Amino acid sequence: MGGQGCALDAPGSLRPGLIVLSKKSEMSNQAASVKSITFALLANFGIAVTKTIAAIITGSGAMLAESIHSFADCSNQGLLFFGLHASKKKPDKDHPLGYGKEIISGPLL
Repeated sequence: MGGQGCALDAPGSLRPGLIVLSKKSEMSNQAASVKSITFALLANFGIAVTKTIAAIITGSGAMLAESIHSFADCSNQGLLFFGLHASKKKPDKDHPLGYGKEIISGPLL
């Protein structure tokens, strides 16, 4: 099937083209998310510090506003980390499908 996965549609039948995700692939996606969020946090923090230094040196109010905006971007990555942590919770009575979409709600705040 050339690298494509198959999923069971009915007992004994396969539908080519569907890829069944295993727990291992979900974990690697989560690791990739942590890596991406970390890189974004470090980049935004570096930009924020650079803009703050530029604002101090030049006395520019606009540059100070930009530095504050960059620090706010860093807080967004913090909310993403919080949502990622919350999405790991196991299903319970109130949430039988789990908390997987919890990662989306943090940055919406």
